[in-house]
Amino acid sequence: RMNRNFQHLGVEVALASPERLATVSRYARCITMEQILDTPLEETITPLPVLDMDSPASILVSSGSTGEPKHVLWSHRALAANAEEPTQRLLVTHSSRIFQFSSYDFDVATLETIIGLTHTACLCIPSEAQRLDGIAAAINHFGANWAFITPSTARLLRPQDVPGLSTIVMGGENVLQSDVKRWKGFCAVRNWYGPAEFPAVTVYPADEPNWSSGVVAH
Repeated sequence: RMNRNFQHLGVEVALASPERLATVSRYARCITMEQILDTPLEETITPLPVLDMDSPASILVSSGSTGEPKHVLWSHRALAANAEEPTQRLLVTHSSRIFQFSSYDFDVATLETIIGLTHTACLCIPSEAQRLDGIAAAINHFGANWAFITPSTARLLRPQDVPGLSTIVMGGENVLQSDVKRWKGFCAVRNWYGPAEFPAVTVYPADEPNWSSGVVAH
């Protein structure tokens, strides 16, 4: 998957964690954040390009669950709109502590980062071991109060085990009535759809009485 995506997009340089450096380096020239921070600034700084709102900002890659992964080119305008417009319904504020469970190759991680930083929230980034082996413990360790997870992952958690969670957002898979029922009353429940499937992120309060499985927007 990584090789196909890199070839299709013409990736020349990739930023990777130290743990993934050996793997990613097989497909492109690779650097880590530690290497960037340890590299002295050059005396002559290369000026940044002049951009406008319609310039490309990001390429999102879908999961590929229905075939080949789809590549969605986002402009700065699209990224800004999707980071700002749904935020009120997502209940993100400056006091939010966002548990970033999503993998960085998942479109949600891009928006979690932009939404969190533009609203001065705190991004809580678990290790790979915490993501896979101890989600509840990691949520409590970080004091996270906001999380996006897939419904199948949410079924592995008990609301009582993460009492500090005030908002759970589910997406990436079909959200069922039973998924919402488990969390309703413990925290706010939101159904997220897009953006790889649709140009704009849609967020629906799944804990409202008129919500039913399959409803993604008004």
